[in-house]
Amino acid sequence: MDTFQDFISFLAFLGEQDKIILNNNIEVNSRRISELLLETNNDTPKFYVELLTQIGENNFVILHDDKFEYKIFIHEKWMFTVTLLVSLRHNKYISNQKLLQENSQNDIRVIMMILLNNLKISEVVTLQLLILLEIILKKHSDVLEENLCVDTLKNMNNIALCPISKFKYYAHCISKIILKFIPKKCLNSYENLHYLPVRGIETSDLVKVVYQNQDFDINLVKKCIRLFQNNLDSKDGSSLYEFLISCDFEFWREKIWPYFKESFENIKLEGEYFQSLVKYWIPLNIKRYQDTFYDFLLTQNINFTLESLIYYELKKQSFNGSLYDENMLKYVKNSETKNIVLKTFVFKGFKPRLYDLNCIKYYLFSTTDILSESSQKTLRQIFSHIFLYGNNLTRKNIDTEILEDFFVDLYNYISPLFNIQSDLASQVLLIILNSAKMPTKKLTLSYTPERLDFYEENNNLLYKKMQGCQKWHFENQTIIGLIKFWFLKTEGVNENVTQIILGYFTDNIKIECDILKIVENFAKNPNLQSCEKIKNYAKICENADFEKIMCVQNDLLNKGFIECDENILFKSVLLMEVILIYSEKNVFSPNIVDFLIKSVDVLNQLLNEEKFRNITNRATKILETYINNLLIFIKISYAKLPNNLKEKIMELIVKIIKISNMKKPVTMSVEVLKYLGCMENNFDKNLNIKLLARTMEHIIYSPERLNVKIRRNPETRLVLHALITSEKHSDKPLLFWCLEFLMDVLRNKKSSDSALTSSFHCLEIIVSDNTIQKHTMKYVPEIIEHTVLLYKNPSWSVRNGLIQMVKAIIERFFGVFINLETRPKTIEDLFVIFPKLSTFFQQFLNQPNFTPSHVIIFLYFSESKFRDQIFQNPEVVSTRFKFSTAFFDLANSVTGYYGNQMALLNDFRNVNKKLSSFRKNGGGSGTTSKCERFSGEKTEGESERFGARMGGIGGAAQQKIMASVDAEIDGVHQKARVQEGR
Repeated sequence: MDTFQDFISFLAFLGEQDKIILNNNIEVNSRRISELLLETNNDTPKFYVELLTQIGENNFVILHDDKFEYKIFIHEKWMFTVTLLVSLRHNKYISNQKLLQENSQNDIRVIMMILLNNLKISEVVTLQLLILLEIILKKHSDVLEENLCVDTLKNMNNIALCPISKFKYYAHCISKIILKFIPKKCLNSYENLHYLPVRGIETSDLVKVVYQNQDFDINLVKKCIRLFQNNLDSKDGSSLYEFLISCDFEFWREKIWPYFKESFENIKLEGEYFQSLVKYWIPLNIKRYQDTFYDFLLTQNINFTLESLIYYELKKQSFNGSLYDENMLKYVKNSETKNIVLKTFVFKGFKPRLYDLNCIKYYLFSTTDILSESSQKTLRQIFSHIFLYGNNLTRKNIDTEILEDFFVDLYNYISPLFNIQSDLASQVLLIILNSAKMPTKKLTLSYTPERLDFYEENNNLLYKKMQGCQKWHFENQTIIGLIKFWFLKTEGVNENVTQIILGYFTDNIKIECDILKIVENFAKNPNLQSCEKIKNYAKICENADFEKIMCVQNDLLNKGFIECDENILFKSVLLMEVILIYSEKNVFSPNIVDFLIKSVDVLNQLLNEEKFRNITNRATKILETYINNLLIFIKISYAKLPNNLKEKIMELIVKIIKISNMKKPVTMSVEVLKYLGCMENNFDKNLNIKLLARTMEHIIYSPERLNVKIRRNPETRLVLHALITSEKHSDKPLLFWCLEFLMDVLRNKKSSDSALTSSFHCLEIIVSDNTIQKHTMKYVPEIIEHTVLLYKNPSWSVRNGLIQMVKAIIERFFGVFINLETRPKTIEDLFVIFPKLSTFFQQFLNQPNFTPSHVIIFLYFSESKFRDQIFQNPEVVSTRFKFSTAFFDLANSVTGYYGNQMALLNDFRNVNKKLSSFRKNGGGSGTTSKCERFSGEKTEGESERFGARMGGIGGAAQQKIMASVDAEIDGVHQKARVQEGR
């Protein structure tokens, strides 16, 4: 049995570990702590409180047993505390309220307060604490007091700032529980509509508590419209609107509708407001007021497309009566709305009537162009539903004559259509055949069918019934003849015709052909259509000699790629298409390895030669197509290839990315590299590690100038990103290896300009990737500091890479623009996530002399507006004042190019009058020595490039740095000035 000494020993072991080890093993360690305390009967909340309190006050804990006192020193205090707290997830007293003694409630409160004090937004392990907090609140809500409720909501307000989605999820879950128990008086400030939506609280939960018993306020309607006008807040707008329409329809029509009607004037059909109406406003109104809502809006002369969408939603929510048949036909006849109402026939409750079937026929008969992808999907859903519905009727011996006649009419429409628009005819025919003959599990339905509705291939009862009574004509000799005729006439260009032959007429249509002769013929006129044709021929022809095709391709490789002859290259492309098709059929040739070796060697040699850069654009495009197909073939056959060939393939892929200057092959190479990075065998893992090491080494030793059209050192950033994102290990060791390497480059004062540039561009693509952001979060503060410190570098390439890095950080943490000048989050929010950044910025701004690095700080601020939050922290007020004072002092000391920019930063209350006069003079009046020297070094062209880079992010230094400092803070400013002797 475990003893208390075992617990002490384990605790001492944990106290010696560093942050990384504790973090990586938190689940195992926390469970072990819980087990040891359970065995020694020390798993009570009181014991936890004593232990956690000691850690909070010291960097050690003192424990006693019957004989000795033990003093355990803690190397990593916060992570140690988190490990102890997480162990409570396995504690019987936390999971079962009945076991808790009455006098232990205060201990639970203390544990909650300690937990709240240890939440760090920038640390992913905080998720473990949020999970624990939710468990405690669910099991022990009786311990909640007013102060604890308020503190929890404040913390959730900050937690929701984290870009990792799970943080926001748990913030909402925890806030929802707190709202049930927090005293009403603590929510008075939430009644201010200015704060909606409140960060960290679901609006749907908040409005039920705050506005439930209040009188109707028209400002709620106006606020709701504003929320609907941008996608980021539209869901919150829907929650508020759902609360608003708890009234009856007459009240809605008199009080709410006039404001929405006014907002519909000049509405943009592709705009965010329109999208919010379609996604939320229409469904909520139909759900609440049903057809009364639709009837009323028919009298209001609203946008016709909007009207048809309301009709669609009405049908979707199962109002399927014949009352609106006339309207249906009106929408079907309109080219703008016919595709919208077509979707009303795909729902589970739809029971096709003669009128409905006639509307579908009208849609098809009036269509003259080939169907779009979305229209094809809708028709697949419609016909799948009709056949499933017909199967049910037939099974129940219910008459299906109108369905049978419907398909007879469709046959009479499709058969002659082949002579007018064969592409459209083949599209519709393929949809009907698939819907009739496929098993239920392969049907395209908008719902999940009932268990009784499942049948196997060719077993649909309506289909079999129509075959038996001679009403099924879609597989007769006329159709077979048309399909064969149009395949040969169009030389196989129609993919739908090919699918029809392969799916349903392989026994009836035999096409004898010599693939090599067809290739010879198509090669005389290089075009993309020929590629589609040869693929379809390869799919249908079964008598092709694959070995001979491989031999011909091998012979062409040397001749075509050495001479770069367009016709020979295109012939190789066509043969490559054939090889791909046969590979998909699992046809294997012993010559495949030899073919790949030769292909890789020839391409490696070609990319190294100078003449590669001088070939014609047409030849380049053909070569790109060949490389793309070769990469696909490599992906298909990679697992069967020998190891020595895999190394050559890796070398080729990197070379394509590095020097090919071909957009599509580069993209395809990255995809293949990601696929290869997922390989689990040791050889492939080691190959990936070697490539990663070699690529990182290239950052240090790469030339200052690269002969590529794609900037940003493409090999480095694309190869690194592909390798580190494809690894399957949850701890991402390759990612951390890469990040530490890149950060070391930025830290090293001896790093070359090329290395710094490459590192910034690599970090840009890594930080921008939200799939790995929980691993990259901790590096962001240091990256931001480097963007500030390294902007003084005289190399434009370094500053260019640095600005791109800043752009990535701003878009990741501030969000994309809501309007022309506002992002969802602010610089203050960034300081909440990374508190040390505020101190760093302040120290830098308080330096006596202006430097180029100040510009990057201005850029972070220029993308932000200070905004009041519902929980106004006094430290935020102080921080605002310090920054506004620092900006004003700088503005008075800068001249030259940057002086002109600073003169435009005049949006600070109480100081903008001074700055406006300063702007008239075109610069500052203070010390000029350093900034003049710097300004003199900046050429006019470089100033324009700088402005263009800034403008790409959102408006340069000329964009307003802050919106305003609020009026209520003015008094605080004055007091602070007196205190600081200003």
